[in-house]
Formats: sequence, C-alpha cells, structure tokens
Amino acid sequence: IKLTGMEAGTYYVRETQAAEGYVLDATTKEVAVYWGKTTTIEVKNIPTATLRLKKLDSITGKPLMGAEFIVYDAKNNIIGESTSAENGLIQFPRSLPAGQYKLKEIKAPDGYVLLDKPISITLKSGETQEIEIPNDPIRGQIQIVKKSADANPITKAKAGAALADAVFEVVNDKLEVVDTITTDSRGIANTKDLPLGRYAIREITAPQYY
Repeated sequence: IKLTGMEAGTYYVRETQAAEGYVLDATTKEVAVYWGKTTTIEVKNIPTATLRLKKLDSITGKPLMGAEFIVYDAKNNIIGESTSAENGLIQFPRSLPAGQYKLKEIKAPDGYVLLDKPISITLKSGETQEIEIPNDPIRGQIQIVKKSADANPITKAKAGAALADAVFEVVNDKLEVVDTITTDSRGIANTKDLPLGRYAIREITAPQYY
C-alpha cells in the first residue's frame, strides 16, 4: 500500500482488515514522515488455522448427522457453533488464530450418547486440523420372562410356573439375528446391550414337555 502527498509529521497506522486466511494485526504503529523521503513500514500477518470435525458411530464408523458443537478459546470465549451435516462433517466457517481451544458437544445425534467432557485441541498456524469424534449409540436390553400357560401333567408344573431352557432368537428390522438367549431357572432371559430400534422375538426351542 503506497500513500502519497502526505504532510511531514507523525502518523499512526493500524490494520483494520487482514487478507483472507491471515490473522489481523491490530497493533498501532507510529510512523514519522519526512519531506522528500519515503517511509516504509512492514506489517506481518500470521496464517490462520482451520478446524474441521467429523462425527462417527463408534461401532460402525458411519458418519453421524445432527451433532452440535461449540468452540471456546483458551479464555472460554465462544468462538463458533456448528452442526454436523449428512456426511458427518462440521466445517467451522471462520479461520482461527493458532492456539488452544475446547470443543463441547451440546447436542448428540439422535439415538447417541452425548459426550460428557469437552475436548481440548491445539491449532497450528496455516494448518487444517481435522478431528474424528465418535459417539456411542444409546443401548438397551430386552428381557423375556417365560411361564407355563397351564398346569403341566408331565412335569407337575403349575400354571404360571417359571420355565427354563426356552431358547429365543432376537431379530432386527433387517431380519438379521442379533442375539440368541435362553431362559434360566427363573424363566428369565436377557439380551446383550442393543442399539435403540425395533426388534422381533421368536422362540426356536420350547422348554421340555411344552
């Protein structure tokens, strides 16, 4: 930037807008201008850093949509907020100065556990930091209680008695068998932890004499 036709004297210069991809130098610089001479000052800008997040299912690795994050600087000032897209990516729109930051998930994708602790990161000048952040699916169990519908004349079990050794298959909405369980002496069988969803239960082996 060259300025001409200025009177001799002392001036103060401050950058008000940096070039794209660089950190603004907001310091004020004192400049002395003399008759018949050209005064040159240098203003150095540091390249900014870029932050990109990718949300993934911790089990399958598939991208997750709908996770909301807030970015804080080292002084806990909010720098930005964004939501993961269908491809799981969160691209924060503004470039950031190098330094320490914290990421806090404020909304997990539907069906997933919210991260309970902030994530600390270090951004380096001129670099893009991409971080993969997995979420665990919310899980639950299915419990089956097997009882005798009527009195059994062979086993002498009364109506309502608990029945052991009944075997069940648990099938997901894709008709895939996700678990096989057997009732114990209390007539109870529990599945392993399963992701939220719709399941079907089918008995593949009845208790003896039933």
